[in-house]
Amino acid sequence: MTNEFLNLKIYKMGAKLGLFFNKSIMKKVSLHKGDYIKIHLDYNGKEDTFLSKFNYIITLRTFLIKRLGIKEETMIKIKIEKINFLKRSDSLFRNNKLDLLFLIPLKNRLGFDILIYEFLKNNESWLRVWYCFNRGSCKEIEIKRYVDISRFGKFLGLMQSEGTKKNIDVVEFCNKSIFEHLDFLEYLEEIGISKNEITGKFDYHPKIKEIEKIINDFEIKTKIKIRCIAPGPTSGGGYGFKLIFRSRLFAEIISNSLNFIRKLIKEESDIYQKKLY
Repeated sequence: MTNEFLNLKIYKMGAKLGLFFNKSIMKKVSLHKGDYIKIHLDYNGKEDTFLSKFNYIITLRTFLIKRLGIKEETMIKIKIEKINFLKRSDSLFRNNKLDLLFLIPLKNRLGFDILIYEFLKNNESWLRVWYCFNRGSCKEIEIKRYVDISRFGKFLGLMQSEGTKKNIDVVEFCNKSIFEHLDFLEYLEEIGISKNEITGKFDYHPKIKEIEKIINDFEIKTKIKIRCIAPGPTSGGGYGFKLIFRSRLFAEIISNSLNFIRKLIKEESDIYQKKLY
């Protein structure tokens, strides 16, 4: 582990970009293969971080490459920090808020440990939720730790009634009402998911007219671009909009939350539990 920045070269690694740690650098950072680390990046005056497992070769995340404008065969400054992950909360509620750290499962459905790193963002506690495959590639999302109890309960209600159940690798919300979608986006923002991460789809029956006007109205009011338009046998010969957040990790957190809350509401409710439904 080092407290100073190292200058490393960006290498082209197949279709990806990455970093190579030779023996001298491995010795200098005093880390072992498989250690969990946080990597600080400084590239052309822009800074960012990501989590990884330490190895001789570490590939860079696509979102970081785009965000920092990283190019192959250039130099980047990095600092490596060994990290310890949070334990799960022992209580669902804290200070009139719901603690999402309580609801995050210990493992994903593939059996990999889900690890959590806490950090401050805009004076709020956020969670970087993360898991890593055996081969070293990793998935992560960032969400707020403490959220409004009522809004989170309403979000789960929308997911229970209108969320797609078939695709377990994404979070999808289907509805004709634009107002329902505005509520859904508001609840996602409460959790920490930006509109920029959401894509839109429009399903319609071939009998429906003025499709462009319907879509334009939705895009103006929600600020979400419809990326896919699909004709088909929709219910009642009508149409519907679908909001999609592509994150297997977030989908598993929401699935675990729904399962837990279903059990909770069967029990005697206290003042906080009543706010959830």
